[in-house]
Amino acid sequence: MKQIHVISFRTGITALVIVAIVGVVTFLASSASALQPTVSSSGSVQGSVDGIVSISSSAFPGGYVVANGWAAFLGYSIGAPMVRVSTDVAGANVVDEFRPDIARQDVWNVINAQLNPPGSLDQNLKFGFSWRIPAALHDGVQRTLYFSAKNGEAWEPIGQAEHVRDMGLWSSVDHWGTGDIRGWALDADGEDVANQPLPVFLYVDGEYVASTVAVGMRADVANYFLEHGGYAVGPMHGFQISANMPARFRDGAVHVLEVYALEASEGLMTRIGQAYRTIEADGSIL
Repeated sequence: MKQIHVISFRTGITALVIVAIVGVVTFLASSASALQPTVSSSGSVQGSVDGIVSISSSAFPGGYVVANGWAAFLGYSIGAPMVRVSTDVAGANVVDEFRPDIARQDVWNVINAQLNPPGSLDQNLKFGFSWRIPAALHDGVQRTLYFSAKNGEAWEPIGQAEHVRDMGLWSSVDHWGTGDIRGWALDADGEDVANQPLPVFLYVDGEYVASTVAVGMRADVANYFLEHGGYAVGPMHGFQISANMPARFRDGAVHVLEVYALEASEGLMTRIGQAYRTIEADGSIL
């Protein structure tokens, strides 16, 4: 599902290469019921998952993905029940629970017309929801999200939706040289890209050597994302690894240097750069 995209751009005197791991975005939704809420003296929960939509945002390149729908308890009292989202039909793998808090005039009108006397429904009741799918589910895996509403101690299904998405890691290793390795990395699926620095790790011949955190100033990266989509990712994504090479690597031979970043939203280690370099006796990288 993941694809590698290499994007080159030039800012000032520096040519940068972005490596983005991006997944195809697919949004499908199926509703448990249409807009036909029916008031019953025995009481029931009813609802619908209307669809999953992507909402563009200047906060980060991935934008927001939300599931829209409604839920109502209809019976001896009328109100908005708790809604549960799970990744299995039995409801064991719970992702979130929330109460609808958005006005849905269409749902309100249908319910209000059934009351006796008609027109007595509280104007302040809100049955709609727009639930933001968490970044942890933006991992490129296709899954079904199951929505249910609480009725007493039980949870009754109101709909489901298919979701797969991965905006992934954007990064570049700009410099492999004596004394340090420099670049930048950011997680486009992160909840707060501008303030969520990524850990970065250096391996030599498959062995861990050093690590740092990508918190350095990179105004060129911030400017690029602003100019190409208006994304306010912030400038603090640069890293510099000052590696004191262990003696066993200082043999004048060619070694494999690899840089990995920890994708915070998914907890995945992803290789963002690889180079074959000679490491001299003094530790310099050629």
